[in-house]
Amino acid sequence: MKHSIKCVIILIISLLLSAFAFQGVEANGVRVTTQHINSKYKITLTSQEAGKGIKIIAFSPSNGKTINVTYAFDKKAASSASTEIYETIVIAPFRVITTNTDNLNYRPFKDIKNTEFDEYIRHIHDAGITNGLPDGTFRAESTITRAEAAVMLATALNLKLENTSEFNNKFKDINNHWAKKHINAILEKGIM
Repeated sequence: MKHSIKCVIILIISLLLSAFAFQGVEANGVRVTTQHINSKYKITLTSQEAGKGIKIIAFSPSNGKTINVTYAFDKKAASSASTEIYETIVIAPFRVITTNTDNLNYRPFKDIKNTEFDEYIRHIHDAGITNGLPDGTFRAESTITRAEAAVMLATALNLKLENTSEFNNKFKDINNHWAKKHINAILEKGIM
């Protein structure tokens, strides 16, 4: 099956996210944190919605690398809810995919549902690595630019953008480019 470069980059970024332990991610009104305590992983969901608590409805591991957590907002619930899973059930590092029961079919982009890359695209969106396009699509089969790849990689690796060196003399076409800081951060680390 033919895969576009954009999809390959998405998979690489998902793998990078798995290799670097980030403790908290915020998306769709929920902050997700994971902790390793003794022989268990504790997954905590914290509501970011004003006046709404949160409760975990269900959770299930999938393929040993993903934990699906279904939750609901509830005014009467506590502001956070946790669940634990034994380390023998999942292989760390793993992804946590959250689904709100108010909208089980929610996807951050209107063109990813039922696609091969749905889970990975949702993951990089929930981790704050991509926002997609202004029209609400992701266009997984389109070609990715080097600038878009630099932005996603710099974000996934949590590189500091304000302290990057100037590489303007190396790449004269980025002087006024929208992704200049991300490109410089990636160049400074020797990634591109």
